[in-house]
Amino acid sequence: MTFLDLFAGIGGFRRGLERSGHTCVGHVEIDKYANKSYMAMYELAPCPYGFGAGSNFTMMCKPEVRKSCDGKNCKGEWYARDIKQIRAGEIPKAEIWTFGFPCTDISISNNKQLGLDGARSGLFFTVAGLLKSTSPEDRPKRLIVENVKHLLSIKRGGNFTAVLTELWEAGYDCEWQAVNSKDFYVPQHRERVYIIGHFGGIRGRKVFPLGRTNPAAIRQIINGSQGKRVYDPGGVSVTLTAEGGGFAGKTGLYAVSVNRKDGLTGEIQHAHTLTASDFRGLNRNQDQNAVLSEIPPCEAFSGFNQDTGQSGPAQGIVCVGNTNPSGNGMNGNVYSAQGLSPTLTTNKGEGIKLTVPAQAPPCAAFIDLNRDTELTEHARCLKARYHSGIGNHRGETSGVFLCQGHPDCVRAVITPNRENKRQNGRRIKEPGEPSFTLTTQDMHGILLCCYDGGLPIREAKKDGYTMAYHGDGINLAYPNSTASRGRVGKQCAQTLLTSGSMGVLLCCRIRRLTPREAWRLQAFEDFLFDQARAAGVSDAQLYRQAGNAVTVNIVYEIGSRLPGGRL
Repeated sequence: MTFLDLFAGIGGFRRGLERSGHTCVGHVEIDKYANKSYMAMYELAPCPYGFGAGSNFTMMCKPEVRKSCDGKNCKGEWYARDIKQIRAGEIPKAEIWTFGFPCTDISISNNKQLGLDGARSGLFFTVAGLLKSTSPEDRPKRLIVENVKHLLSIKRGGNFTAVLTELWEAGYDCEWQAVNSKDFYVPQHRERVYIIGHFGGIRGRKVFPLGRTNPAAIRQIINGSQGKRVYDPGGVSVTLTAEGGGFAGKTGLYAVSVNRKDGLTGEIQHAHTLTASDFRGLNRNQDQNAVLSEIPPCEAFSGFNQDTGQSGPAQGIVCVGNTNPSGNGMNGNVYSAQGLSPTLTTNKGEGIKLTVPAQAPPCAAFIDLNRDTELTEHARCLKARYHSGIGNHRGETSGVFLCQGHPDCVRAVITPNRENKRQNGRRIKEPGEPSFTLTTQDMHGILLCCYDGGLPIREAKKDGYTMAYHGDGINLAYPNSTASRGRVGKQCAQTLLTSGSMGVLLCCRIRRLTPREAWRLQAFEDFLFDQARAAGVSDAQLYRQAGNAVTVNIVYEIGSRLPGGRL
């Protein structure tokens, strides 16, 4: 389907709908910096045969269009600067209109709360007027409208009722939903209300509700009457019943027959008789006992099974090795902790030997300080020349290698005890950067971020603060405010603002998000950000544009549910 991008900003609606298979025919945007980014991101340039300077309209051509454009029948995109100067007959025909009209007067952060009576948010009525003035055969078949969640409740719901009424008078039946960006694969807590208008009534499948679903089918592992069937827990669950579960249903376990040749051969009501040979592992002939848990062993684990001579996912009893010098003997067998356990026996007083996952490397280790570095178990002998720098010979000087697995754990620091430093640049360097130049006056140090505790962030709560931990997003606006709430996002950013005042707690310091990271939180790809920045757009404007944008992934989900959309 074709769409027209009103209040386009940097094209969040455009990017989401194009990814879901729809085509843009034009856009409207009054902000010159946002339009500069938009044109750079989507490779648009004014048609050389377009309208003259000062006109509200022009045509925008992509490179492949400009090559063959002669101005007589331009196949570029339509562009208008000011929506208030548009008349219905001047708009190109499109099957979808998208518009996230300004939320300035609706947002809960605005103390005046003028709603649709405000000059900015009142532009909604301008769009409604254009719809009503357009002939029915030329009106879009669908509308996609976006605004802040507070639209639902401002003026006790009166403004939202006015929106629905205006769209109904223009011929649109509407469905709506408040959705959160964090549910669409971006780590940002951003609640927005989306309205889908259907011209002439809703036909076919509705767009809403949006949300995460499990598309996996129900897979039955063991057949039988209801209550005795066994299903794969990776799919959708079967309908719960009062008598569900069958044998051992209250425990979540099923007794099954197992042997080396056929593996699991089926559920059994009672276990087989225990024999002296059960402890030797699976045999080829008789059925042996096993317990099938409702939660299967990890399919990602693999090991070598001595009984079968094969490697593969851990299923049943898996013997991964033997600790005896001969490589044989029951007491030396080592079994995988991921598979089924062998039968418990007295085993001459010894317990079953199980493998355990490898532990993470230690946080600190000794390391030789020379060109051919290597970790050592012990530190080198202390010498007077330890303080003369790193030597050229191996094994002379030891250092401590810290936090091997965490890229944000070690940072070079200069003069931490003095406010004024002699060397230019930052006081704390980024992970992986070399240390500052060694001098006889400056004191050098290392910032260690191996701190599991939290950092108290001031909020208007009973105890006056909320604890933030590594990776939590923090709203940096008005840090000393005693009336602010919701400043800390648990492992996600709070809603992006146009001021770019969102930060992240990295171990023991708070860092402001970069413009690139802000764009990522709206699901824009890096190449689009790079094209906008290359066009000369400042960081302040890039922050502002990210805060004003819609989340691309949500629009993509909506577009994939419209006629002609694709996943």
